[in-house]
Amino acid sequence: MEVNHELEDTCVTEEALDGFEDLPPIMSAPRLAECLELDPKTLERWRKTWLTGECTGPRFLKAPGTKLYRYYRRDVLAWLDAGLVEEEKPVAGTTGQNINA
Repeated sequence: MEVNHELEDTCVTEEALDGFEDLPPIMSAPRLAECLELDPKTLERWRKTWLTGECTGPRFLKAPGTKLYRYYRRDVLAWLDAGLVEEEKPVAGTTGQNINA
């Protein structure tokens, strides 16, 4: 698995970048929601989970003294990469046939 050297400090793989190469370096919640094809309310719900320690969704920052939330591209890509599901491989010795048939 190759690591994008531009994002080496976040250990983001090339697979995570696939389709997200044009994300801006920093973006608002509405912009990120658009890129991820999510309702902005979903990002709002996910941000609230960070207060409880569940930490759903990408890391974000809140500008001090404001209601402005921003997302760094590197954090979004790292979050996407963490959720990457590898293709399942068959267990050795199985033929893929239904044993109950």
